[in-house]
Parts: sequence; structure tokens; C-alpha cells
Amino acid sequence: MVHVYNCHPFTSQQIVQVEQEPGLVCCGGGALIVVATGGCKVEAYSLEEEGCPLICRFATMGAVRKIQHSKIGDFLVTIEEKNSATYLRAYTNWRCQAEEKARIGVRLLGHLLRGASAWGGVQTEIIEIPLSDHPVAVACCSVTGDLLVGCENTLVLFTLKRQNQENLNPNQQNPLSFWSSAQQSCSPVAGQTSSSCQKDSFLDFERSVILHLSKMTPKQVALCGGFVAVQAELEVLVLKLEVTSEPTMQESSDAHPSGDYLEDQSDFLLVPRHQELLGNRAEDCDVVVGVENTGLEDGRRYTRTYVLFRRFSPEFFQGCSVEEMQLHSLQLYPLFTSNQSPLLDEPACVFCFFSLPNAGYLYSL
Repeated sequence: MVHVYNCHPFTSQQIVQVEQEPGLVCCGGGALIVVATGGCKVEAYSLEEEGCPLICRFATMGAVRKIQHSKIGDFLVTIEEKNSATYLRAYTNWRCQAEEKARIGVRLLGHLLRGASAWGGVQTEIIEIPLSDHPVAVACCSVTGDLLVGCENTLVLFTLKRQNQENLNPNQQNPLSFWSSAQQSCSPVAGQTSSSCQKDSFLDFERSVILHLSKMTPKQVALCGGFVAVQAELEVLVLKLEVTSEPTMQESSDAHPSGDYLEDQSDFLLVPRHQELLGNRAEDCDVVVGVENTGLEDGRRYTRTYVLFRRFSPEFFQGCSVEEMQLHSLQLYPLFTSNQSPLLDEPACVFCFFSLPNAGYLYSL
């Protein structure tokens, strides 16, 4: 039997030797991050040095099911499973685990480590991020470092914050939001580790807004500079989140379909029809999104605007197996012009990419 493989013309190719069989991988901050099969050990290798030497390794608190790296703040965020429970955790100052001997502190989101013991030396921190629903997908914003978490019927946005050593009172810290957060956050540069930031500040998160989705279960999510993308098996929805200090009328129960509606539909087999709705027309889709603001002290409120909705019908998957009949590879990419600063300016454009088994789609938002 002859096997034919597609060969991609990469400009370079590096082979990284790992001690254990890799299960999950991600890249960021000049490092290749590998989760060993079994999911409880993470190893990081430098892609900027010849031979790709080991940077560090550390154990996780549960079996890692998903992992992402944030360029802003140089932290890792994981969805982990232990004893049939699912957890969302962020790992900061992870690079200092070069010899697996550095101290590790565990704390809840918003509960700050006080006293001299918290600043006596370099320390990796594991931040437990509580959720009311099981997380199924997570994404980091490449512009701000904010987190977007997809649950069964909700999307939860966590804003990245930086706490200073001189002021450990969380009530006196303002959450970083959108473009200002990237300017103030603890973003590493080439050759700089996250441990150097901890001497003056450390990272935390604040739950900012919850989006309730009707008739859409997230499989993948993406976040970039205020744009929120969510992908189901056959659907993609893109929203634009904006901050306002005025009361909003979008907080309603419309996001929760009535029991009568669900009962009426239970006797029918619904076959999705192909739809492509752009701009304001995307609001005509049958996915209702309700906004639940979480009562931030500065009075900021979030509003949402529909940007894109795309639903694929089964004929787009002709020749594919049942397992392949789903979308994958949802991404949001920012574009900056030559006279823009990624740390100071809003992107000139944001692109949305997703793919079928045999075709990819790229939209300019």
C-alpha cells in the first residue's frame, strides 16, 4: 500500500527530544510546552537556542486536558481533571522550575498572598479559577492577556490584572481591560523570564462578564482585543465586546430559551441549513446571547455586537466520516500596521480563521 503525505514548506524544522511520550503541545514565549501522556507532567523546551534545551519541568495538580500560553504575562492556563472533577488553573512564574526545587504557592483567584513569605524569593504560583460550570475550552487574548473560558452554555471572560507589591489590597487595583491592559501588564521580552516580574508585581484575574448562549454548545473559543469567537460542531459565532459606563438593556432572560419552546421542538428532527450572516445581519441568527455583568466596582458594563455567524449544512462534509463532520482550528489573529505598537494601539484589523476537514475559511472582522 502506498501512503501519500502532504509536505508543507516550513522555513525551518527543529526536532525536540522529549523524555516521555507527548500528549498535548503548545508554543509561546520562545518555548515548546509539552504535556506528557497521562497529563500530570509539563516540560518546556527553548526554541531559541540550538538543540532546544530543557527550560523547566513541573508537575500539575491534575491531568491536563487543554493547555494554552499567554504572551502577555507569560503564564500558562490549563483545564485539568482529577477525581472526575474539572478545574481551571493558571500557572505563573513557571520558568523558575528549572530544577523542580523552586517553591510553589497555590491560591484562589482574588486571594492574594501577603507577608514576607510571599516575596522571600522566586516562587511559582498556581491560581485556582472557580467556575459554576465545567470548562470545556479556554483561550488567551494575544493583545491583553485576558482569558475566555467556554462552558456548556456560557462564555466567561476574566480580565488580567497586575498587583503591585507595595499595594496588596485587591480593592485598590483596577482591572486591566482591552488595550490598556497590554500596556500595563507584565509582558516578557526575548530572553526575559517571568520570574523577573515577580519582584515588583504579580498577576491575578477578575471575572468581568458572562455570556449566556442559547442553542450553541462551545467546542472551541478564541479571544482577541474585544472580539469573542465561539465554535460548535457546525457553527461559528463572532461577537464584539465593548465597555460602557451606561446601563445596558442586553441583560435579559432572552438568553435562556423557554421550556415551552424546547418542548415544541422535541418532536422534530431538525437538519441545519447553511447560513452566512455578516455584520449587523448576524444578529438574525437563532443563537441568542445574553450579557450578565458581574458588578465590577468601577461601574463598567459590557455590551455585545454580532459580527459574524456561519453555519454549515451536512453537504459541506461529503466524503467525510462521521467523526470528521465538525469544524476545527478556530483562531483570531490581530494585524498591526508598521507604525502601530502592539502594546499600545488597537489592531488595524482582526482576522477569524476556522476550517472544515478539507477547506479553510478566513474572514476579516
